[in-house]
Amino acid sequence: MHDPLRPTFERDVPEIDVATLLERIVAALNSEDGGLPHRRAGHHLMIWLPKSEQHLWSPWLHLDVNENEERPGTARLFGRFTPAPNMWTALMFTYLVLGVLALAGGIFGYSQHLVGESPWGLWVIPACAFVAVFIPLASRAGQALAKEQMGLLSGVIERALPASHRS
Repeated sequence: MHDPLRPTFERDVPEIDVATLLERIVAALNSEDGGLPHRRAGHHLMIWLPKSEQHLWSPWLHLDVNENEERPGTARLFGRFTPAPNMWTALMFTYLVLGVLALAGGIFGYSQHLVGESPWGLWVIPACAFVAVFIPLASRAGQALAKEQMGLLSGVIERALPASHRS
């Protein structure tokens, strides 16, 4: 499924096993020349930009390094760019608030209708829907602004790959 809020990529790396690839990626992330802040949990890495380079639209890269099921003993990368955790939380909270407001507007508008008043409360529903549709559009704008930063994040991974698999 395509997720416009979180661009993804997947890549097979057939000449290298999972443990070796993870070591190479972590070494690249820790290097003095172009390393990036990161956290590792098993085969999952979270990579972000240094605080001095971060903006509201700055992405994080979540990277999973797993064994390729079709070719045992080789690695498969799965990467997903996401908003920073605080932005992701704010985004989900915004959707929650919009849903609650739309529900409350629907209940209030229906109550108005039942007592014979003009059900202006129902106008909250399309207003919330409009704002909800605007969020993915704002996400696209943020991704356009963050394109260079996404390149920096994925560039570190590229440097860790065997030369025969670099783009």
